[in-house]
Amino acid sequence: MIAQLKEMNEDLKKFLSKKIFEERTGIENEIINDALIHGFKEQDALNGLHIFLNNELITKPLNAPIPGLNKDFLINDSKFAELKAKGYL
Repeated sequence: MIAQLKEMNEDLKKFLSKKIFEERTGIENEIINDALIHGFKEQDALNGLHIFLNNELITKPLNAPIPGLNKDFLINDSKFAELKAKGYL
């Protein structure tokens, strides 16, 4: 799974990292729409989110959405810090 992250398009990786970890966007459609505006293909953005999910940078809530939490996924800051320190992000 790390191999997919390492092979991922650097511009897309930076874009997704910024949207998720700096801007704290946790809504998939919002990220995809912004990716399209920035010139990325929808499928590439979806694949990128899938790679982030596989590498535990984001996680899906286990059950129904959490009341008051309007997000499609949860952000894993500790995993981001770990992978960034290792040079994968």
